[in-house]
Amino acid sequence: MNQDPDRACQSHADYIVDEANDYALAFVCSHVFDASKAVLLVARENNDLMCMCGEFHEDDETYHVIGAEDLIARDQTLSKIVELSNDMAAERAAIGEPWMHLSLTSDEPNSTT
Repeated sequence: MNQDPDRACQSHADYIVDEANDYALAFVCSHVFDASKAVLLVARENNDLMCMCGEFHEDDETYHVIGAEDLIARDQTLSKIVELSNDMAAERAAIGEPWMHLSLTSDEPNSTT
């Protein structure tokens, strides 16, 4: 895949947006990237969206950047979760289970969806 150095990604509002394509981007772990595991943990910190499998990763884990719409195409239940506010996280036990929303700045759960 050729990457155009002029295609800048910048933070806009609550999303990192690929300006050339105008869609939200997400950092994902290798398990989510290769679709071997479902997204069970979503967090937005410093306006960066992170979608992870929720399992342990080695210190040298390689994280990837993909379009949030690609994740939603795999799992429609992510459509509202990727709109998390900054400094919030959501976690679930499995696809179809309710999401537990957590503040990254507080230890108390906020709500479930």
